[in-house]
Amino acid sequence: MPELPELEIFRGNLQRHLCGRQVEGVAVYREKKVSASAEALGNHLIGTTLDAVERDGKEMFFRFSNGRTLGAHLMLKGAFDVVTDEAAAKYKVLTVRMAGGPVFVVADPQGLASVTLDPPRSSTPDALSPDFTPEYLQRKLRISGSSVAKAFLIDQDRVRGIGNAYSDEILWHSRISPEARVDRIPPEAVKALHSAVGTVLTEAIASIAALRPDALGGEERSFLNIHNLDRTTCPNGRPLLIKEVAKKKTFYTDEQVLY
Repeated sequence: MPELPELEIFRGNLQRHLCGRQVEGVAVYREKKVSASAEALGNHLIGTTLDAVERDGKEMFFRFSNGRTLGAHLMLKGAFDVVTDEAAAKYKVLTVRMAGGPVFVVADPQGLASVTLDPPRSSTPDALSPDFTPEYLQRKLRISGSSVAKAFLIDQDRVRGIGNAYSDEILWHSRISPEARVDRIPPEAVKALHSAVGTVLTEAIASIAALRPDALGGEERSFLNIHNLDRTTCPNGRPLLIKEVAKKKTFYTDEQVLY
């Protein structure tokens, strides 16, 4: 599943390709995964201009000049695309034809990606939002009881945008065990955890931008230090360990502290 760093690259590329263009047509290919009919979407969107592409957590929001918004969640295998030949695009969920020729595509070979007209916005902060403060993190950890660190980081009701891969990277960077009880993590380790969230995610965005600058779908994980099947040791030379934590395949090392 694409996580925050990949989605931030997709957002920038979609904004570059599509913003400022007028909508000329809308087609729905998977009615059960789109909250409104093609006719309703056309009535709301045709003739409007795409003003902005925004990301919040693992969702993308397309904001139009009349105030309407399309929200898209790619789920496990979904992807965006910008094409000139709509008929050639595979696994289409929804397409939006823009003035000047490009067609915006939401696609998914599993048919799970969803599109919602005017979706509600979550009050849970994005992992790179100014609202995700050390104080917020400390408060949420304290009230989360016996939850383990891995489960906490991938819970989109606690912090948005982090998934299986980047939770492992963040926990290794902060030297916290994925199985640490979150209400036992001491204040100095909470500060390290908060710092690791920002550092790991921003550095990942830069790495993906260098490796796949034009990406609109898929995952780029070749540079990861921990959640990486091509590695047997971490950068410190410690062997990588793998086990199931929070129902996820989890990578870690023995230098991470179990609180």
